Amino acid sequence: MKRKKNMKKAVSMLMLLVFLTGSIAGCGKEKATVSETEETVETVGTEESDVSGSSSSMVATTNAADNELSGSLKQKYAGSESNKYQWANPIYNVERDHEFVYEQVGTRYLEDDTMYDDVKVYIDNDFVHPIMPDIEYDADKETLTIKPVEGVTALNFISEDDSDEVDYETRDWGNAPKYWIVQYNDFATGEALPKPVVTLFTVKAGIDAPTVTFDVDEKGYARLSWKAVPGAESYRIYEMDDSKEYGISLESPYLVGETTETSFTEFKEKDEFYNEEEGATTQNLEFYDYGIKDEESGLSMVYCVVAVSGEKTSNVSNLIYQKDVRDRLVTSMVYDYEEAGEDEADYERVKEKVADLPAYQLVEMADTSIAPMAIDYANATWKENELGMADEGNLSIEIHAWIQGTDFKIVMYVTQATASTIDSDLAALAERQKSLTGKSADVKPQNDIDYVPSNDNSGDSKGQSDAKTETETEETTEVSDAEEADETGDEELAEGNDKEEISDEELAETNDEEEISDEELAETNDEEEISDEELAETNDEEEISDEELAETNDEEEISDEELAETNDEEETGDIEETGDIEVTATSALSEYIATYMLCHEEAIDLSMFPEAGDSDYLVNAVMEAYSQNPLIGSLNRYGYDYSTSTLYLEYEYSEEEQKEMQEAVLAEADKVVSEIITDDMSDVEKEFAINNYLCSSAEYDYGALENAEANNFETVDHEYAHSFTPYGVLLNKVGVCASYSGAFKVLADKADLECYVVTGYLNGNLPHAWNRVSLDGQWVTVDSTNNDNEKYVNALLNIPDYMSSGLLVEDDTYLLSDALASMTADKEESEFYRVENKYYNPDELQAELEILLEKGETFTIRTDYTITEDEMREILQTALTNAQVPEVKVYMFLGVLTVEMP
Repeated sequence: MKRKKNMKKAVSMLMLLVFLTGSIAGCGKEKATVSETEETVETVGTEESDVSGSSSSMVATTNAADNELSGSLKQKYAGSESNKYQWANPIYNVERDHEFVYEQVGTRYLEDDTMYDDVKVYIDNDFVHPIMPDIEYDADKETLTIKPVEGVTALNFISEDDSDEVDYETRDWGNAPKYWIVQYNDFATGEALPKPVVTLFTVKAGIDAPTVTFDVDEKGYARLSWKAVPGAESYRIYEMDDSKEYGISLESPYLVGETTETSFTEFKEKDEFYNEEEGATTQNLEFYDYGIKDEESGLSMVYCVVAVSGEKTSNVSNLIYQKDVRDRLVTSMVYDYEEAGEDEADYERVKEKVADLPAYQLVEMADTSIAPMAIDYANATWKENELGMADEGNLSIEIHAWIQGTDFKIVMYVTQATASTIDSDLAALAERQKSLTGKSADVKPQNDIDYVPSNDNSGDSKGQSDAKTETETEETTEVSDAEEADETGDEELAEGNDKEEISDEELAETNDEEEISDEELAETNDEEEISDEELAETNDEEEISDEELAETNDEEEISDEELAETNDEEETGDIEETGDIEVTATSALSEYIATYMLCHEEAIDLSMFPEAGDSDYLVNAVMEAYSQNPLIGSLNRYGYDYSTSTLYLEYEYSEEEQKEMQEAVLAEADKVVSEIITDDMSDVEKEFAINNYLCSSAEYDYGALENAEANNFETVDHEYAHSFTPYGVLLNKVGVCASYSGAFKVLADKADLECYVVTGYLNGNLPHAWNRVSLDGQWVTVDSTNNDNEKYVNALLNIPDYMSSGLLVEDDTYLLSDALASMTADKEESEFYRVENKYYNPDELQAELEILLEKGETFTIRTDYTITEDEMREILQTALTNAQVPEVKVYMFLGVLTVEMP
């Protein structure tokens, strides 16, 4: 999954081959034509696996225009899970009654009616739940035609009350955001294709669809947000059933609500007992997965947003799956009625002293799991109460506090409060809670990629121009299609790619409609003459192998000046030499993107990767590239031009600053690893050494956290940017979780540990980053940011998933989904306190506590993660009595117990 790069000269040669061999390889290769009324595609077979066509053809063929990097990466990942499909060029904004025609399918279907097994159409990118369009075979023409069924086959919401009946007199693909055609078998023979061929297509609508994001607001409620759609007067929020067996129920969407705003939180009215003073008793019940207990149906919900303009509606937005967000949403507080009886003030809420009040309140999440949420004592209030008789000079009081990150108020009782110290006691509790709430501050780059292209049929992403820096001044790529250039804006495109400018004339000279002679090639390449035959040998079956390129590169060296002459006063997209940098990725696309991002490329041509046209896949690939390669630095935003297959990137630092940062971080990493890692260390010892180094040498940057919070974790001011990169904790010795986790990965790579950065949320809604490390073939979770805590040293060093899941909630963007499935951490042998022999079962905890208390020194040990605060306090109190120790300060977190002696 890692690849080293040092490639300036190699890519210089490579770019020459792109412009020369690409045109040669295109000559004479027949392309299937597309008529004005129907998509005509060439048959995909076992011998001829290409389906060529126009700009909207069914398959993008791999040819000599693919540069060496993309070609070698595709070979590298040829057998990987991420490369199990052959992707076609996507087809955007087809008419609602559009038909897809496969030609030259043979006569097999005269005897074998299996076309529905050979090709299927899906509306989910997992390719699990197909829809059933009509597929017709024409024996005379030997064609297969895929037609939308009569009537709407997906999401009918023409009227506000959803009362309109389906019109079965017409054919209509409906309003799903995306469709995927997957061909599994050779049409002529019925044999399985080496790789199923996937073709994404979208359907034109009356108005553009919004692109929706999900998050949790400050009170813990689910929130959908989107950018304003041009021309939209309002937005409707729908929900649909989603079952494991049948997928999404398309025929009967339920209208949840309608708004003129660009966000929505009112999924269900607050319960009848809610008021602003007392807070909620339940929340987010709309997302509570009642069906999760039914393994057979696995019933869940899906949510989407539709833009409305008069009588026009958009297709649905991207879908928000309940199952993907349930673990971030709190639904209710958990009471122990067995101990507390019918009194809501359960036994954990009644204490003798303020100092004994609980640190956490257990809550139930929408996925039915239980998680601890910290109590906010900083804003707590109190009043006298008649719950119990207080001793003389003391008060019986009740304390009101909020559960952090929720809309729940908790009421607790103290029977022996010292009147003169209540306020100071509460202040001490607030200080205690600071060490419990954890440290996080991960800021993700802004995603300006529209989920599907706009309906103007240009394929342009509305977010494309937003993803360019304002300081770009050099000339850039021009689009040869005048209409597309008008729609996109020549100036915007010029800002996007400051590495090269390709004019219409130059494109004409290099496209497959013009022949380049040997003499012209010889003039271009002063060192050697490349004939058509030699190029054909170099590009055997449209693939350039690493060996062939190496041989070519050994025979000649092409300087930047020669390339400039070749490309007529312009510089091609050279990758600057950045030293010995490891690239971490799980797919050819993400490694390709990461390689260029490490070199500060601001416009990356992805035309060699048809799968990039699927925004789900592209966003995941971009985020994997960015998350797993922290030497990229800070990426502010990214966008995609669907019409030119160009990824645009905006960085926080300049190219020169990025290179300086990389050099400094790598030099410091070499120095650190040489000091803390030895050859005789085991993998666990290496991991502990890296974690302990970061905890001992760096400090958490609370200023950067406050700045990120002030910007709603969307951006940070430039002065804090380094605290979100490895440079922060390694060079400046201060940083936030993004810096700790990035530095951890850089050091782990140097120490030959397989390591990934994990992104997600702390306590459900605080953006956070940590790491996964492979130790002897088993994955473990390590959060060095929060291990750097003097009260709970290394509490999150190699804890299993069943414990970390309630605290560390992963998202699914830091790795491609195919790689995520195998990264489970279910072992405890490497957990820090077990390795250090400081772990004790609950039944042996009291005896050990008595021994440690008698020594009279501060200590930290661990017991079962699931032990409650009260259970721990009861054991500790008995140990204190037996050891004759009158009073200590106690800190408890996930089974970790720190006792400070007076």
